[in-house]
Amino acid sequence: MNRAFSKILTSVVIVILVVGGFFAWQYFGAPEVEPQIQKLEIIPSQKTEEGIVYQEGAKAIVIGKNLAKVEFRQRGGGQIYTSPEGGLVGVGVKIEVKDETEKWEMLLPLGRSMNEFCAFGFNANGEKIGEICLFNVYGEEKVAEVKTECDKWREAYAEEGEVRCGPCGCKECYPGLVSRDLTYPWKTENNEVVCLEEMTACICVKCGDGICGESESWCVCPEDCEKPNTENLPLMTKP
Repeated sequence: MNRAFSKILTSVVIVILVVGGFFAWQYFGAPEVEPQIQKLEIIPSQKTEEGIVYQEGAKAIVIGKNLAKVEFRQRGGGQIYTSPEGGLVGVGVKIEVKDETEKWEMLLPLGRSMNEFCAFGFNANGEKIGEICLFNVYGEEKVAEVKTECDKWREAYAEEGEVRCGPCGCKECYPGLVSRDLTYPWKTENNEVVCLEEMTACICVKCGDGICGESESWCVCPEDCEKPNTENLPLMTKP
């Protein structure tokens, strides 16, 4: 009987130890994952011969574990930072945790030229536990689109009868119109009709519709206009 009681007591002790160990593990927690900073990249970006180039909207992304804070810093470049830590660019924001892996991000400023762009990882005590750097990182300037009066003029179509080129350059003829050299009829000593330009210009006209419009002439649209009578034409003199 004593032997049976001893077996029961032993079983109870084992159960107590197992259950106690389980609750102790839950209470004290599993071993804490050591803080790590594992990867730094810029998305989106392009790798060129000069380095890494990013544009508006690009973000610095850090992958790590159990980090309390991520700082992004630069050393050298357009703004010279000579301290070992470099100049602070910004602080990351934790956006995702998956299987003990964290993702941190920061929107990158434009107009930066950085010899070194680094991410520093910190633990809960504020101690730096590591860093990762990228070299020769450039942020392109955002170029504001400013339209001048000439830009606006060129964007508009040239109407029928309008000279399409001027001090601001040339613009396209309105759809359905064609560009022709602006010339005028003269007569020669032999009483022949010739077309001469008084100035170098192109005019937008509606040639080919069988109607000789107000801005058209035989010199501009011979397919629509009749050849003029030489009696009313000025005489072309030799220079």
